[in-house]
Amino acid sequence: MFGAQVINLFFIKQITRKDAVQGLYFQVRRIIIKIVNRFTTPKEDYMKKVFPMLIAVFLLSALILTACGGGGEQTTSQRPAVPAEYAGKTNPLGSDAAAAGKTIYEERCASCHGPNGAGDGPAAAGLDPKPAHLNEVVGTAGDDYLFWRIAEGGSMAPFNSSMPAQKGILTDEQIWQVVTYIKTFK
Repeated sequence: MFGAQVINLFFIKQITRKDAVQGLYFQVRRIIIKIVNRFTTPKEDYMKKVFPMLIAVFLLSALILTACGGGGEQTTSQRPAVPAEYAGKTNPLGSDAAAAGKTIYEERCASCHGPNGAGDGPAAAGLDPKPAHLNEVVGTAGDDYLFWRIAEGGSMAPFNSSMPAQKGILTDEQIWQVVTYIKTFK
């Protein structure tokens, strides 16, 4: 009996790779047609079902965003006070330091904050919270605040961001050069 099965298997048509691909193609095609036919309805019925659902989703999204407060950048009144060791510092460098600051900024900051300080650098997409929009911060923050944030980074509350501290990496003069450069974003 076993020998007969082997002989019968020998005479079965040999399936080629082309036959297998064609068979798979037709099976997938048949499944897709069934799915399309199941979910395809006349246009009037479709609009009667989908339009109210879209309205509900839109209203629910608006309600959730309103309840969350919308997030956004901290305003001047919401910014934490500058610590005593940084409070009252003013930039000792002139506008000529912006060129050196630009070089440092491009090397150490632009990957997150973007080339123009808009918080749209290539690394920004993967960060939470998103990098600050420096144009807005520079317009309302003092020199002491900017120096503090660059020196200490963002790992402390209330920022809790991925911004690395530059103190110990950059000198005070280099941090002031970066401050000078980002003030050109106004």
